[in-house]
Amino acid sequence: MNLAAWLLDRFGVADSVTGDIIERSASGKSRLWLGRQVADAIVGAVIADARRHPWLALRGVIVGLALVSAISFIQRGTQRPFDEWLGRGIYDYVHLNRSSMILLVTLANALLVAPCWFAIGWLVARWHHPYLVLAVFAVVLADVVPRDVRQIADAFRYPMSVTYRAIDFASMAIWLTTFTLALTGGALRVGTRRHDIA
Repeated sequence: MNLAAWLLDRFGVADSVTGDIIERSASGKSRLWLGRQVADAIVGAVIADARRHPWLALRGVIVGLALVSAISFIQRGTQRPFDEWLGRGIYDYVHLNRSSMILLVTLANALLVAPCWFAIGWLVARWHHPYLVLAVFAVVLADVVPRDVRQIADAFRYPMSVTYRAIDFASMAIWLTTFTLALTGGALRVGTRRHDIA
């Protein structure tokens, strides 16, 4: 319950909506119901911000995408040497099978870049308060979703074993989850509530 109240407050949901959700939840509603209500309220706040301040929201998205693109460009230049070094270390010392090695290298790459994504979420939130939610989630959707959709389509276009297709999807899930959590975590670290600044 405390987490739900904190998220609603941090994401700028109106106090009346927050109070209604918490009061109804206390009367015996399930956690699934609470999660759905919190998500709906946050989405509603995002849409309301987009309608009230479209240009500021657009600027936040552009800044966020520029920062994400810069990190991706730098990472592409260093990823192969890092993958080879880490893969050789895993092969020499840990002796995992190929599937586990691919997933471990993917996770290590994601964790290595996660602080950069965290910083991007924090910067976008600081520079575009009080519209951090819209900017941060738009960056996530605009950068990650189209790329993953293309990757999924490619995975089905080319013949591969069920094992490697599963590894491909697991790798995408690792990246998407790490990206979203790090970016959103950075935005949530900004200390001021949105509706305090309006």
